[in-house]
Amino acid sequence: MKGFTYSLRSGVALLAMLALTLLSQHTLAERIKDIASIDGVRSNQLIGYGLVVGLDGSGDQTTQTPFTVQSIKSMLAKLGVVVPANVNPQLKNVAAVMVHADLPAFSKPGQTIDVTVSSMGNAKSLRGGSLLMTPLKGADGQTYALAQGNLIVSGFGADGADGSSVTVNVPSAGRIPNGATVERGVLSPFSHEPFVMMNLNHSDFTTALRVANSINDKLGQGVAKPVDGTSIQIQSPINPAEKVAFVSVVENLIVDPGLAAAKVIINSRTGTVVIGSEVRLDPAAVAHGSLTVSISENFEASIKSLEVSKPYRSKLDSLANQMVSAPQLEQQLQSLRDVFKLLRSAIADSSSKKGGGSKSVLGWFDKKGGKDNEQWQGFLNKSTELLDQILTHIDVFNGDSSDTKWLKEELEKSTSVDGIETVLEEVIGLLTDISSKVDEERTTTQNFLGDLRDKLHSVEEVIFSVITDGDDSMERAETLGKQVSDDVEVMGKAVEQDDLAMLKRTVESGLANLTTKVADYLAEERKHDEQNKKKVKDLTRKLRSMEVEATELRGEVKSKQDLAVKDPLTGVYNRAGYEERVIEEFARRQRVETPLSIVFVDCNKFKQINDTFGHNAGDIVLVKVAETLKNRARASDIVARYGGDEFVVLLPDTALDGAEVFAKGACEKVLEAGFNNNGQPLDVSISCGVTEVTSNDDPPAALHRADQAMYEAKKLTGVKVFVVK
Repeated sequence: MKGFTYSLRSGVALLAMLALTLLSQHTLAERIKDIASIDGVRSNQLIGYGLVVGLDGSGDQTTQTPFTVQSIKSMLAKLGVVVPANVNPQLKNVAAVMVHADLPAFSKPGQTIDVTVSSMGNAKSLRGGSLLMTPLKGADGQTYALAQGNLIVSGFGADGADGSSVTVNVPSAGRIPNGATVERGVLSPFSHEPFVMMNLNHSDFTTALRVANSINDKLGQGVAKPVDGTSIQIQSPINPAEKVAFVSVVENLIVDPGLAAAKVIINSRTGTVVIGSEVRLDPAAVAHGSLTVSISENFEASIKSLEVSKPYRSKLDSLANQMVSAPQLEQQLQSLRDVFKLLRSAIADSSSKKGGGSKSVLGWFDKKGGKDNEQWQGFLNKSTELLDQILTHIDVFNGDSSDTKWLKEELEKSTSVDGIETVLEEVIGLLTDISSKVDEERTTTQNFLGDLRDKLHSVEEVIFSVITDGDDSMERAETLGKQVSDDVEVMGKAVEQDDLAMLKRTVESGLANLTTKVADYLAEERKHDEQNKKKVKDLTRKLRSMEVEATELRGEVKSKQDLAVKDPLTGVYNRAGYEERVIEEFARRQRVETPLSIVFVDCNKFKQINDTFGHNAGDIVLVKVAETLKNRARASDIVARYGGDEFVVLLPDTALDGAEVFAKGACEKVLEAGFNNNGQPLDVSISCGVTEVTSNDDPPAALHRADQAMYEAKKLTGVKVFVVK
């Protein structure tokens, strides 16, 4: 089960977020009965107060619930039992309860309905209790049903001799199926009006108009008319039988509801975003930490704008439509792959007709006229942007860029259909692998939860078994006591006789019986005691196993959370981690009024190192610089890779002069590190901008000031540190 918790959630979120790039949905037709109800046809709420009796010592503590005692006295008085005024019964097997139910429309006397019973005192449990006859009243104060019966309680609780307790679900509430008998029906205007008024579940003028039109198309013009955005008035037969048949026809008509208002729902705790089908997004770019999401509105238009010969035109437009309407990301990429194949065929066909020429799109760029160049270049750019965005999300999902690094490099160099199509095929393969991992981890999750549910059931069974064995032990003790009493009584009667021989035989027989019965009782108790010990031992082992699994699960969640805020290459915080910690440190500075300084670090000539010696050399530089900063930092300091070759260091409880000392020391350590690539020296240095946070600063303002100081430091020679107040 290791690793499934975070990756399953992030994998599903990854596929859902990427699908939003091109996803579109359509409203489904629905029956009228699913989107509307008939005015006046509704259930009515009933409520009552009563007593539950027959509880096993788990009822109200009557000294704390005087209304329970008052109710008992009142009930007994009505039954002819008089309780003296100065006597308050101390009963533990009675609980005062509230009873409520829903009376369905058109309910008739004699029918039964379900009721829910809830304790209103301090009863610990209603398990095993019976509700005494309780009138259920409506809002008008009239009695519409009578409730009575045995409760079904899904929860239970148990207390141990050592003060421990176990509670599952809620034992102070229960249900009685068919527990109330209807005594009075509720009059409905349905049978007495010459029309039916239908009310939409969700007010919408478009839907109200479409419902009326659908009814008129089926039953004739003028039968239905919308009254407002919620109600539709429908002319109906007066005869009740005909009216029922009429409504049956109406509520099964199919209607296309109006499109819902555009909505975006954000869960601030989990970060989940749900976007309605009518939401339209303008071109935008959103960055959070190391994660960047770009949204473009013109991909479909870009594909359709490509100049291809007539035989390929309709097919290209169809593929563009398929691409934006596909519900799954893999299907969208499959459509994009088909677009590339179609373009390859179109280019080859065009080249053969014109006597040869390049079969790549790059060959089209050399043509004069500009327009074709812009269209093809725009399409390739958007394809590249989409693939780069997907690769970035895959990096977030995997926690590193080892699987995508070479694809990004290939994508940067690609200027033709061939190169981009190669990357596209690899991306489809990676997403297929991710989907398989998500499915596998979803199955693992389901299996884990299923095992947990089974273990909880077994724990519940053991607890019930121990409780039941305790009750059985009491019954065996009572049986033994009765048998001993009977034997003693027989011996007592024998003593009254004059026959000594008979007395001797009777006493000997009685003692033998007592010895046998006590021995049998002790043997049975030992047997059950051993069984209970074994059950408790098994229960302890299961609980420990569940505790170990829970500990492992917490560890997995913690490691995945660390992975989300740590840079996989350098091991320091990433941008998301920095933005999380900087808010904490700013709040701490404001709370305790201690200094806080920021050092913005940039690796000099980093692009030159990458271009000359390759990305591996660049990665080594980043790792060593991060290591140098970490070694210089204290445990309370925060080192983060802000992006690319830039680092940010937060120095709590450090004034400006102390931050300057830190920055100069880091620069000197990097200069002395002796970087080399296969023995060839590398010119590696860093520039540091230093500033101290003021009371008027927010995190972006302070960081911007440190960033500007860093650019000033680049102009210096030697140790490149620039301090700004």
